Amino acid sequence: DLHSFPTRRSSDLWQRHVNDGAEICASGHIVVLGRLNGLVHAGSGGDENASIVARSMEALQVRIGARIGSLDKSASWWGKKVIIKVEEGSVLIDYWPALKKENRNEASQPSSS
Repeated sequence: DLHSFPTRRSSDLWQRHVNDGAEICASGHIVVLGRLNGLVHAGSGGDENASIVARSMEALQVRIGARIGSLDKSASWWGKKVIIKVEEGSVLIDYWPALKKENRNEASQPSSS
C-alpha cells in the first residue's frame, strides 16, 4: 500500500499505485501515474471543475466536488488511461488523452435512498 490514510492537498500527483483501501482527497485535480484502485476525491471543497487522471483506472467509485461516480469493471476503459470530470452535472469518464467528445461515457450515479 502506498498510502493507507486520508490526505488533503490543493492538487495531488501520485507517482505510484493508489491501492484498495487508500484514500486521496484534494481540493483541486488528482493525477495518478500508477494504478488507481483506491478512493479519490478531487475538488473536495465542492469544486466540480476539478478532474481526475489515472494511468490505469481500476476504482469502483470516484468523487469530484459533491458528485459521486460509480464505475463498472466490464467497461472498455477498465485498466486503461482515463480522465474523469463533471460536465452538466454528470460524472464523465473518457480515455486519456481524450480525442473525441462522442467517445465519452457517463459514470452511473448512485440512487439516493
